[in-house]
Amino acid sequence: MACTDALHGAVETYDAVPWASATFEGQRHAFTLRIDGDAESVDRAALRVCGTLLGEEIDLPGELVADLVIIGEDSLRHGAMQARRLHFEALTVRD
Repeated sequence: MACTDALHGAVETYDAVPWASATFEGQRHAFTLRIDGDAESVDRAALRVCGTLLGEEIDLPGELVADLVIIGEDSLRHGAMQARRLHFEALTVRD
């Protein structure tokens, strides 16, 4: 994901495994988003990403996002530059 000239974002890791209950089928997802750039911009971008993913309904054809949570974050700062990783887990079920 390209953010701006000052920022760069990417899905650093992603994994999905099948999931089922007595009435639903779907997948459990785990993914890490990484945002790099100047520290102030990275902090603002991380807040926007979390607000968007956690605060709005996500449209996935044929799937319903039943749960999406941030399970952690970490960052590395060097001077004015920062790399921040946001770790998420999600559960999707077939629509």
